[in-house]
Amino acid sequence: MMFKFPEYHDVLNKYKKGQLPFYISINTLNSSSLLHHHDFAELSLVIEGTGNEILNGVNHEMKPGTASFLLPHHIHEIHNNPGSQIRTYCCMFDINILFDSPIDAELGRMLLGSGQDYSSYVDMTEGDIVQLKKIFDDMIHEFHCSMPGKNSFIRAKLTEALLLFIRTHNHQFDIPAVSSNTKILDILRYIHLHYAEELSLDSLALKFELSVPHICRLFKEHVGESFLEYLHNLRIQSACNLLVSTKMPIADVSVEVGFESYRTFSRVFNQFKGVSPTNYRMYNK
Repeated sequence: MMFKFPEYHDVLNKYKKGQLPFYISINTLNSSSLLHHHDFAELSLVIEGTGNEILNGVNHEMKPGTASFLLPHHIHEIHNNPGSQIRTYCCMFDINILFDSPIDAELGRMLLGSGQDYSSYVDMTEGDIVQLKKIFDDMIHEFHCSMPGKNSFIRAKLTEALLLFIRTHNHQFDIPAVSSNTKILDILRYIHLHYAEELSLDSLALKFELSVPHICRLFKEHVGESFLEYLHNLRIQSACNLLVSTKMPIADVSVEVGFESYRTFSRVFNQFKGVSPTNYRMYNK
């Protein structure tokens, strides 16, 4: 029996050293886009057509003014309505280009909350649509020219676009204070990108040249939960997305999100969701 696995897409691997890992275009979708994921972030805005998008297992309508933001390895698929052609602004980038200074810490924490602290999509107001279109047009123009400061301009406009997306949710963000050296933000970004791999406090300590007790203190002070709780939450959330969006065998799901033992996966899943993976899939299909 064939099961639907999310395809892996990588459009940024062609960028050479020194180039900004960023791409923007106006895309036209004439048919469905199959379930896929990628290791870059994506911000999009529908400008024409209708359909629906299944983003991390959540099905929502797509229409002019619908904006979506995906973190790396969020899974999604798009289906056009019959006879409808969907056109979108689509901006893809390595999320690390946004975090060069301690000033970026607040934005970083808010972006990492996409899909958990707030919805990964929003239907924008007319005024916000006009503003976001202008930002996208500015980025497209800059992307195709060779003006001095091109990369800095794109980065500034991208930050503006993401902040507008976040603010349109009318969400009161309670962002914990982040240390001035931004070590905890660096660690959280790394975990978000590598949560499906083998991770431990010892490996993080080695990579970031910190002691294990220091990392534990950073999690307690700035995240409010332990490293293992944070890692398990990411893995279980990813497992939920796969259980709802695919027909992958549950044992394969557990491996895909980073658990070496199915028994551990089942126990942790039950701990976080209050039901078994099997029942979760059954209740959410």
